[in-house]
Amino acid sequence: MGNTLGQVATQICTPSASEPKRPSETHGSTASESFFHPLKAAQPAAELEAAPTPAASMMSMVMLPGISWASLLLLDAYLPILASGRAWSLICCVVFWLWMRMPSPAPASTTREPERFGVAKLPDADIEEVLADLVQQLDGSKPPAEAEELKVGGWQDLSQPGATVFLKMVKTPKMTSRVSIKVQTRDQANEFHLVKMDRGRLAGGAVLIFTAIEHWPLWFPFCQSTQKLAQVSPTSSIHLVKFKILFLTIDLVLLVSFANRLDASGSIDIMFKTPLNGLKNRTWLGIPVPKPSAALRQVVTCMRLSLVPKTLDSGVIVFQAETKDEVQIPWVSKLFWQACSTRIIGLIMGMQDKFDGSVLDAHFNAVSEEASQRRALMSELHDDIIKHCASL
Repeated sequence: MGNTLGQVATQICTPSASEPKRPSETHGSTASESFFHPLKAAQPAAELEAAPTPAASMMSMVMLPGISWASLLLLDAYLPILASGRAWSLICCVVFWLWMRMPSPAPASTTREPERFGVAKLPDADIEEVLADLVQQLDGSKPPAEAEELKVGGWQDLSQPGATVFLKMVKTPKMTSRVSIKVQTRDQANEFHLVKMDRGRLAGGAVLIFTAIEHWPLWFPFCQSTQKLAQVSPTSSIHLVKFKILFLTIDLVLLVSFANRLDASGSIDIMFKTPLNGLKNRTWLGIPVPKPSAALRQVVTCMRLSLVPKTLDSGVIVFQAETKDEVQIPWVSKLFWQACSTRIIGLIMGMQDKFDGSVLDAHFNAVSEEASQRRALMSELHDDIIKHCASL
């Protein structure tokens, strides 16, 4: 068998005596032969015949298939190229390919340090502590009140007719977007009731419509779906909210908390927060955090919508937010916040016009313990708004 392979190798690598010699064999190396055999091209033909290559010398001693001898000859011819830059690049590519094929290391222990919220708050901390920390964050990161101060601070002016909008995007220490919006309700609507009652029955109002997160898909810009995860206190709840902006889907696990601060700051505050880093497969405020249901999971460090009544049907809206964006897409942020600043009041008024007999009406006026609690809360707020406006 070995002799047979050797004969085949010799026949493949040695031209037959009956075959006429090619020009390259009688007149030295041609350009094409020089490309495939640079060593041969660099030496006269006579010297090559007198000094066979190491691979050719080994052929007579080791019996291998002809294709193996051809590979050895090719390797022997290109050994000098290994010193060149291209060869090192090839080696680097091979090493990288091998590294990518290596199995991933075993995952670390699933026991992780508890996530911290602001000033060392744990995920399962009491809701009141989390809200107190949230207020502290909001007050500490409040944007400047004047437009000129915002511009000097690097904020981008995205203002629209009827709404002052500023956006600031920073990349360090982590991708962060900060938003500041201010709206005089008279600039967008002749009447803008915060809480409206008719003969002792709730009849709508911006606070009712806005805080009914379960029904945001009916009117809120880009909102695709919501799912209530928990009611963690009479005024605080957690929801899974999903948005779709053109082809991009975004979801967030959102804590929504309502606070009547008319006596303290003259405002009604609706505050928002999400778990930091999404807390995938973890618990937050006693509930498991759902897996992402969209292309991106938004992280809201702190967010506050302040409604400042000036009369029973008008006032000022002040909004601030700070979000962490894993993938910062400026045009998406600009489109979303500009749409919110100019469309939400009109959309709320549209829902107000058809409040009677709607699902929102049932949300607050149905015969149930939960709806009864909502009615008591909003009725008390309605009375406080009347007192506040009377004192101005």
